[in-house]
Amino acid sequence: MMQIKQNTWRSWLVCIAAGLSMLYCFVQMTQFNALSHDVMTNLHLGFAKFSMLPSLYFLANVIFLLPAGILIDRFSKKNILLISLVVSIVCLLIFSCWHNFIIFSLCSFVLGICGAFAFITPLSLLANWFIHKKMALVSGIMITMGLFGAVISNAPLTYLINLIGWQDALQFNALFGGLIFIITLLVVQDCPSGMTRVKSPLKLYGITQIIKNRQNWLFGSYASLINLVIMIFGAAFGISYLKYVFHVTESQAALSNSLLFIGAMIGPPIFGWLSDKLGKRKLPMYLGAVSSLIVMLILMCVTSLNLVLIDVLFFMLGVFTSAQVIAYPAILESNSIVHGALGLSICSTLIMAGAAIAIPLFGWLLDLHGIGGTIAHSASDYKFALWVVPLAFVIGLILLFFGKETRCQQAV
Repeated sequence: MMQIKQNTWRSWLVCIAAGLSMLYCFVQMTQFNALSHDVMTNLHLGFAKFSMLPSLYFLANVIFLLPAGILIDRFSKKNILLISLVVSIVCLLIFSCWHNFIIFSLCSFVLGICGAFAFITPLSLLANWFIHKKMALVSGIMITMGLFGAVISNAPLTYLINLIGWQDALQFNALFGGLIFIITLLVVQDCPSGMTRVKSPLKLYGITQIIKNRQNWLFGSYASLINLVIMIFGAAFGISYLKYVFHVTESQAALSNSLLFIGAMIGPPIFGWLSDKLGKRKLPMYLGAVSSLIVMLILMCVTSLNLVLIDVLFFMLGVFTSAQVIAYPAILESNSIVHGALGLSICSTLIMAGAAIAIPLFGWLLDLHGIGGTIAHSASDYKFALWVVPLAFVIGLILLFFGKETRCQQAV
C-alpha cells in the first residue's frame, strides 16, 4: 500500500472533504465563547461554573480519544465520520430546545465524544493517501480547515447570535452539519480504489507498544502545552479577556479573537512546508514555541496596547503556536502505519486533557484573584490567571528537547 499510493487530485479531494468534519468539530469545541454571555445570563452562572461546559467537551475527548484511535484503526473511517456527524447534529438540536444546565452539560459531553472521532479520523487518512514527504503540509492544511471552524464560531457566530438569537443559531449550526454529512457521504473513501483497507489487529501487545512509545507522549505533551493559549482564548475566555483588560467592545473583541484563529490557520501550512523542506520536525517546533513565548509576554506585560497592536499580537500568536501541528506527522512517523490513529489519539488525548484542566483552572484563578462568582473581572485578575500560558510554553520546550528527530522517515 505504501509503495503504490500517489499524491493525486483524488487524494487531495478525499482528505479535504474529510477535513470538513474537523472544521465542524472545531466549531462545536469553540462555540461556547460566543454563547458565554447568553448562557451565563439565562442560567445565572459565574465563570467557574460556566467553564464546566467547555471543560466537559474536553473531558469527553480525554476519555474517548484512545478508544477512538483503536476503533479508527480497525473500522471504516468514512462510516465513523458519518456517525459522529449525525450524533453531533442531534445534540445541537437538543441543545437549542432546552434551558437547563444539566442538559447543556450532557450535550457538551456527547459533542466531545464525537469530536474525538472527528479530529483523529481525517488525520489518520493521510497515511493511506499521501507519502511521508507531503504529510506535514497536508496535515497543516487539515488543521487550517479545523481552525477555520474556530474562526466561524467567534465573530461570525457572535454576529449570527445577535441577529437571530442563540437558539436559532444552534439550529443553523446543525443544518451546516447536515451539509457536511452529504459531502462526506459522496466524497470520502478509506483508501484509493483497487486497494484493500488495512485493519489493525486488536492485539494487546501492539497497542501496549504504541502506548509505551515515549515519542507519542513527548510530542503530544509539547503540542498540548503550546496549544493551551488557543484553548483558553478560543474556547472560553478570549472575548471576555479582551473586553475587560483592553476595554474594547464585544464586537471588537470577537474580531480580535478571530485573528488568533486566522493566524493559526495560516501558520500550519507554513510550518508544515518548512518542516518538509528542511527534512526535520523539531527545529520548526522550537522556533514556534520560542516565538509564541515572546509574543505572549509582550501581550501580558505591556500595559498600553491599542487595538491595532492587539490584533497584530493575536494574529502572530496564532501563527507561531501553530508549530504544534508538526507533532502529528512526527507521531505518525514514530509508529507503524497500522497503528497511526492510536498514536495520534495519544497526542490528541494530551491536548484535550490540557484543555480540560487549563480552562476550569483559568476560571478558578479568575474567581480566586477577584470576587468569586462574578461575571466581570479586572485586568489584574486576567493577567494573574494568564501566567499559566508562558509557564506551559517553557515546559513544552523542555519536553521537546527529549524527543527524537524523525527526519521525515518512518522510524518503526
